[in-house]
Amino acid sequence: MQFIKTKFVSSFLIVSLILITSGVFPKMAGAVALTNATDIMTTQQTSLTSDHTISWTLGAGHTTALNATIAIDFVHTDFVPSGTWAVGDFEFSDNVRTNQAPAVVGTGAATCTGSGTGNYIVNVNAGAGTFTITTCTGWTTSAAATATTFKIKGTAGDGLLTNKATNIESSLITITNGVNDTDSTTLAAVVEDLDVVTVTATVNPTLTLEISSATVALNTITASTTGSGSHTAQVATNATGGFLLTYNGATLTATGGTIAAYGSQQSSVAGTAGFGINMVDNATPNVGAAVTETYPTCDALPADYGTADKFSYVASTTTSLTAQDGPADCTYTVSYVANVSNVTPAGSYSTAITYILSGTF
Repeated sequence: MQFIKTKFVSSFLIVSLILITSGVFPKMAGAVALTNATDIMTTQQTSLTSDHTISWTLGAGHTTALNATIAIDFVHTDFVPSGTWAVGDFEFSDNVRTNQAPAVVGTGAATCTGSGTGNYIVNVNAGAGTFTITTCTGWTTSAAATATTFKIKGTAGDGLLTNKATNIESSLITITNGVNDTDSTTLAAVVEDLDVVTVTATVNPTLTLEISSATVALNTITASTTGSGSHTAQVATNATGGFLLTYNGATLTATGGTIAAYGSQQSSVAGTAGFGINMVDNATPNVGAAVTETYPTCDALPADYGTADKFSYVASTTTSLTAQDGPADCTYTVSYVANVSNVTPAGSYSTAITYILSGTF
């Protein structure tokens, strides 16, 4: 019998070893790696404080449940916690919560209190550089394998998280999510004294005037016909104060006489002598065009030169034709009309009109 018992025990041990080595026994749930871990900082400049938005994705089948602990461990000499941390310094987000502040913040002794869907506490161990989250009564379990974010407001809050005074590369940050399993991951961060690159450029002042023609022929004028013609004037500037376009010139003059300038607004009437200009689309006579606005919009024309079928001209005096109060690109059509009476002296009439453009920079 002794022999049989020994044989039985030996057989049991052999079978047990086979089961163990063959993996027939069920496996206990184990730790898995957190994935997609990242730390987005507001600045990586040396010696400055920074917010840290730390994100990760839970492993397959794993959740953040009641009584979970999540430890975020910095190299405390690379990112130095200081100040008195408060509930407003933290935010937790997952598929259940969005930017949820903790109920309590402490320095190692904080305990759960109260209840609620997003109820959790944060303990800060400044000496170790560790921030530990604990979920409390009423906490609603997250979905499995969900994306999770924890924001540490280390810049403008009551607590501060200060970057090291010298450059560091690959400073390791460990996230350990202790639920039923211990899931963890490690990521890296940097501190860099040249994290800000200043880019400079210069834009020179611009002012352009393009007149489409140096001559305008009004042709032969009689007491029953009106002479008319036009050209365009494109004006553009980047001047913050805009531009001013002026003109100066005598009225139409011949060896034997002149055609009187209209001065203020006048209608063009065949048989009534007069010379004038405007910058709109006219019917009497049919000449001119509306302003073409390239950018952005062009200010309204002054009444003397912006009223259809009304013409003005001030002779031999520098006179404002149009102005703009900011950067613009405008194309004006400058129209000319001339009428004569039965007693206007015969001759070849002309005038030279000078246009001057200035910008206010």
